[in-house]
Order: sequence, then C-alpha cells, then structure tokens
Amino acid sequence: MGLPEIQKKLFWWDEAEPISQARLIARVMTHGTWEDILEVEAELGREIFLVVLRDTPAATFDSRSLGFWRKRLGLGTWPKPRAGGTPWPPR
Repeated sequence: MGLPEIQKKLFWWDEAEPISQARLIARVMTHGTWEDILEVEAELGREIFLVVLRDTPAATFDSRSLGFWRKRLGLGTWPKPRAGGTPWPPR
C-alpha cells in the first residue's frame, strides 16, 4: 500500500479534494495503523514525522498520539502533572 491508498483510507469522505502531505502525515500519526506508519517511513523517511510534529498546530494531536510520537522520535515525554493538579480558576 502506498501513500495514495493510505490517503483514501484515512480521508474516505474527502477523496475529491487535494490533501497536503503534512495533513496526510499528521492523520497517519493520529489515526493510522502501524502498517501505515511503516509505509510512510519507508517512502518518506523518519524525519518527516519530526517535521510534521514540529510544524502542525498543537490541536492536531491528541495527548496519546503526542506522547507516543515524542517518545518514538526521542524527544522525551511530557512531565507528569503534580498531585492535585492546578486549581481552577487560579486563586
């Protein structure tokens, strides 16, 4: 399976519209299968994931995907929240 097939699978409702490569890769990073990830890595290299993670808006990635990709790309994990969290609204 190549990138066009992955795009059809992940953007099944929007086949007529052109999808940017960054948007496709971001969708693979959040909703793709392991096989999709390996296919992108084989075709475009691992660095593309780092570029997309760095350049896409923060709301693109859910916390689970963001944590996975930060660890997979060697960026470390986010610090764990403090016990009790931060009160809201701030006092």
